[in-house]
Amino acid sequence: MTALFIFYILVKMIQLRIVRKKLPVRLRWSSKVFVVGLPKTGTTSLHEFFKCGGRSSAHWKCGGDTRCGECIEANVRHKRPPLQDCGNFDVYAQMDVDADGNHSCYFPQIDALHLLYKHYPRATYILNTRPFDHWNRSIHRWHGMYHRLRYKCHWPFVEANHTNFFRQLHRQTQQFVKSFQREHPDMRLLNIDIESNETGTILRSEFGMDKDCWTQKNKS
Repeated sequence: MTALFIFYILVKMIQLRIVRKKLPVRLRWSSKVFVVGLPKTGTTSLHEFFKCGGRSSAHWKCGGDTRCGECIEANVRHKRPPLQDCGNFDVYAQMDVDADGNHSCYFPQIDALHLLYKHYPRATYILNTRPFDHWNRSIHRWHGMYHRLRYKCHWPFVEANHTNFFRQLHRQTQQFVKSFQREHPDMRLLNIDIESNETGTILRSEFGMDKDCWTQKNKS
């Protein structure tokens, strides 16, 4: 009787393990994902990665012509939850607005990180980076982005006239998020270098998706 009972338990454990492996990605992690790196650090690639894995993802726009950053900024200004009426997406792969056209400059991952964490404490925050020289070259090639970041956006940790403005911006934005996480140790923060060969494996381990979903998009 005892041997049969033990055998029964072993069979059930094996069956449970098999079921867990077959669970769709939707059941393997919950809450939202916020991508909090700077523009031109793989936001499009992350957006496509999550879409490949079956998740709903917003990149730059949160439905129609609504910019995610402007929607969040309006909510913050009116003391509403940051994502109210900004689309019910699983992933927000690019939230910021960098003052293109007649739009304002607003970076929720800097200006409203404390509110995002307050309202969505169970979210996963992805700090996506790339080597400075590659990022710097990319923003200088991308439709005047370097000028907007320097002269139309106001940053809490670097002035536009700083000699090494872009190097400081690249470094300080990362430090800002990491310092916030140190002050809030329950914050789930995932650091990735989008140019690392390990990124696909890291994302698969964290989110349970096929690592082949990870490819670099919109390169510059």
